[in-house]
Amino acid sequence: MPMIALLALIVACGGAATEPAEPQQETAATAAPAASGSQAAAQPAQPAATTPPQAPAQAAAATAMPAATAVPQAMGGEPKVDRLRIAFTIPPKETNLPWTGPRSLLTQLSPMVETLLDIDPDSGAYVPMLASEWEMAPDGKAWTMHLREDVAFHQDFGGFDAKDVVHMRTMMGPREDNLNSFRNTWATTVADLEVVDDYTVIFRLAKPDPALDFFFSLSGDLVMLSKDQWDAEGQEGVEQRIIGTGPYQYGEREVGQSIVYERVPYEHWRIPQADFREMEQVWAPESATRLAMLLTGEAQMAELPRDVLAQAVAEGMEISQSGLGAILTWIKLGGQYYTSGDEAYVQANAAPWEVTSDSGRLVRQALNKAVNRDDINEFIFKGGGEPMLLHGYHPTLPGWNTEWEDRWEEEYGYDPEAAKELLAQAGYPDGFKMKIYGSHTLPGVPELPDIAEAVSIFWTEIGIDIEIVSLEFSAVRPQYRTKQFHGFAAPFRTVRRPLQEQIRIFNLPDGVVHQYESDTITQTWEELSLTLDPSERDRLIREIGNEKFDNFAIVPLLWIFFQVAIDPDIIAEYKFPGTAASNFSHLETIKAVKQ
Repeated sequence: MPMIALLALIVACGGAATEPAEPQQETAATAAPAASGSQAAAQPAQPAATTPPQAPAQAAAATAMPAATAVPQAMGGEPKVDRLRIAFTIPPKETNLPWTGPRSLLTQLSPMVETLLDIDPDSGAYVPMLASEWEMAPDGKAWTMHLREDVAFHQDFGGFDAKDVVHMRTMMGPREDNLNSFRNTWATTVADLEVVDDYTVIFRLAKPDPALDFFFSLSGDLVMLSKDQWDAEGQEGVEQRIIGTGPYQYGEREVGQSIVYERVPYEHWRIPQADFREMEQVWAPESATRLAMLLTGEAQMAELPRDVLAQAVAEGMEISQSGLGAILTWIKLGGQYYTSGDEAYVQANAAPWEVTSDSGRLVRQALNKAVNRDDINEFIFKGGGEPMLLHGYHPTLPGWNTEWEDRWEEEYGYDPEAAKELLAQAGYPDGFKMKIYGSHTLPGVPELPDIAEAVSIFWTEIGIDIEIVSLEFSAVRPQYRTKQFHGFAAPFRTVRRPLQEQIRIFNLPDGVVHQYESDTITQTWEELSLTLDPSERDRLIREIGNEKFDNFAIVPLLWIFFQVAIDPDIIAEYKFPGTAASNFSHLETIKAVKQ
C-alpha cells in the first residue's frame, strides 16, 4: 500500500479516534493591568512569535487545517448556560496538590489559582498578576516582587501577602514527595527569599538568571495557595478543597470523571465577575465521545484531534487557537546519557542509536531521514504544523543558526534510500529491532498515538523491525525521569520556554527528561547560567544547538498551535497564549454569548 494511503488510513481508523486513558494526567472579564514604566524597563524583552522558516524538505501541505474562526462579540444579558462544561482528555494526574505532579495538571487548577505574573494571550509577554511590579537586580542575582494589596483568598482565608509566597516557594521546592518539574529552581536557583514587608519580597539567587520571570508567570508552577489554610488544615485540607485567589473557587471533584468550580461570591480583583456561574472540566478519553458531547450540547468546549476538529467545524462549531505556536513535537530516542561517569549509560547494552561511536550518530541520522514530516503534517495535523528544525529552538529566540536551514534538506530531509545507506554504513544493512511507545497522549496533542504509528511505518520501510508498546503515560514518565529509557523511542510534546530552561530540563544530568546529555553541553550550560551579556548568551545557546543538530539528538517534527473546539452559540471568545503550564490557560476569562 502506498505510504500516503497508509497515513490516511491511520487518521481514518487510528489512535486519535480512540485514545487510551491516561492515569490519574455579569460584567465582562477585564484585562490584567498594564505594566508600569519601571517594570517594563526591568523585564527582559519577550520575542514576538513568528512563523519558523520553511525547511526545504517541508513542502506546503495539500489539506489545510481549518483556521481559528472569528467569534461574535459578547452582548448584554445572561449567559445561555449557568455551567460551562469543557471536555478534555484524561489528565496525567488528578490532584489539588500542585507539587505532586507535572505542570500540565495546572489545567485543572488554573481557574482557582494565580501566579505572580500573567501572560498576555496575544503576545506572550509577561504582565502583572499577583505582583503589580517587579524588577531584576543589575547582577541578575535578585528579583524583587511588589505584591498587590487587594487580593483575597477563597472561603474567608484572609488576604494574600508575603507569607503565602514564602510558603509556596517552600512547598514547590524538592520536598520528598515533590514531582513538579521546577522543584530545583525553587530550592537551588533561589538561594533565599527575603521578606522586606508584607507586600515586598526579594528572591535571591545562587547564580544570575535573566529569565526567572518565566518561572514567576503562568508558564511556571509557583501558584499561590493559602498559608493560613495549610496551618489550619494541613495537606489533607488542601486535598479536600484547594484555597486559591482565582475568579473561581473549588466546588467538587469526582476522580476519573470531572472537577467543578464555582464563581467566587464577591467582586474579584482581576475579573470582577466571571461570565459563567459554574465551570466543569469533564474527562473523556475517546475523541469520539468528546465530539458527541460537543455536538449534543453536553459540553460547550472540547479538546479534539485535528481531524476531528475538522468534523466539528463542519457541524457548526468553531476553533479557538493559542496566540502563539507553542507546542514542540518530536520523537525521543532513549538512552543517550553521554556525560562522563554516568552509570545510566552501559555501552554493552546500548541500542544501535545509543552507541557513542560514529555508528550511533549514523543510525540517528537514518532515523531522521526516514521520516516524511510533510505527510505527518498533512494527514495528522491537516497542514497546521510548521517545521521545527531543533528541539526548542526558534528563529525568534536567542541562539538561532541560519546554517541549520541550509543544511536541513541534505542532513535531515526525507530520503528513505539515503536512510538505508546510512544504516548499512553503521553496520545494520538488514536493520534491527526497535520498540516505540505508542499509546500515550498529552494535553494539546491527542495525536501522539498517530505520530507513533506513522513513524513506525516510515522506519519499517527502511528495514527496521518495529514493535509498538502500549503504556500509559504514568508508566512512561518514571522511565525517562530515572534514565530507564534504553532501547525505546516515543513521541513527545512540550511547550515553548526560554532555552536556558529548556536545555536544563532536557539535556542536563540533573534535569528531568534526560534526552541527550554530554559533558560539553553541561559545561556550556554552566557558562550560560553565569552570564547576562545578551551576545554571549546567544553564542552559548547556539553552541549547544550546534551539538544537538550535528548529532541528530532527536527526530524533530513540528511546531503546532493548541486548538480547541467551541460552541459559538454559547462561547463568544476564548483567548489563551498556549505557553502557560496549564496549556489551556485563562479559562476563567472565557466570554459568554449573552441572551
